[in-house]
Amino acid sequence: PLDVNLASVFAIQLLLADLSAEIPRTASTASLPVDYSQEEWHTCPLPQVRSVNREECEGVIEPLVGILCATEIERQAVLRMMRPPKNKRAVFQVYVGKNSCFVGRLGLTDIVLCMTAMGSSGRDASTVVTGEMIQSWNLQAVIMVGIAFCRDSGKQEIGTVLVSERIAPYE
Repeated sequence: PLDVNLASVFAIQLLLADLSAEIPRTASTASLPVDYSQEEWHTCPLPQVRSVNREECEGVIEPLVGILCATEIERQAVLRMMRPPKNKRAVFQVYVGKNSCFVGRLGLTDIVLCMTAMGSSGRDASTVVTGEMIQSWNLQAVIMVGIAFCRDSGKQEIGTVLVSERIAPYE
């Protein structure tokens, strides 16, 4: 069976890909095991990272989008695709409160990446970290990448982008 963490990595790849290209699927290829070991998000080296304080980011990069993840493999996949801010040589690592954020670019978009604990309640949980990210960085959007807890494999295939109508804690 496919490692469920790869589902979120695949979703990140889709965000970066040309979504107008359609991938043909046939009954014979849909059931084959997929080897992700040669994908760019898996083989690309991690970018150089430089620790800076929040004030050093001002005037250099102001992220519009926050990306949250709850597992190390998701964070590594996003980091592998990140590029430094314009005219810089390294992705910035910024500590804001108790959060370790990575600031750089995905494609043409300035982003901030932060990891949360799994779940929606607790000090480092998604609810708290999301609020802190929005407040600290004045974000226009937040994307939570993940494995779509309780997804319905009959309705959603790996790589399907799910948009919630509401947010409800499950703990």
